[in-house]
Amino acid sequence: MTRDEKTIVAWVAVAVGVVFMLLMLHVMYVYQTADVTTATVNRLDHKVSGGGRNMPVSDEYLIFTSKGVFKNADEMFRMKWNSSDIQGELKEGATYRLHYYGWRVPFLSWYPNVYKVEEVGEAKK
Repeated sequence: MTRDEKTIVAWVAVAVGVVFMLLMLHVMYVYQTADVTTATVNRLDHKVSGGGRNMPVSDEYLIFTSKGVFKNADEMFRMKWNSSDIQGELKEGATYRLHYYGWRVPFLSWYPNVYKVEEVGEAKK
């Protein structure tokens, strides 16, 4: 193996290691910040962004509650692929037990992500 080939192999190994470390950090974030809260839904929102020239459309569901704002997004590591269904079943004024992970970071527009919802109180009229 020539010196150039060894250099390429080394850089590929470093790149694979960095990608692996980033994936593991995300998995730790998803599972180590998990929590449960009970909150009343005040408002639901659906934001669509992108869709311009050569840009994919991105959906973001937001849940405004008595305990703050939560995101409702699909999550590969939690095997959650039903964000649209969950958002459609939520009712304003109803109380839910929200299983979520993550933190609210305002300057990055990050919200805790809900991965499971259980209704505990009917919507008040």
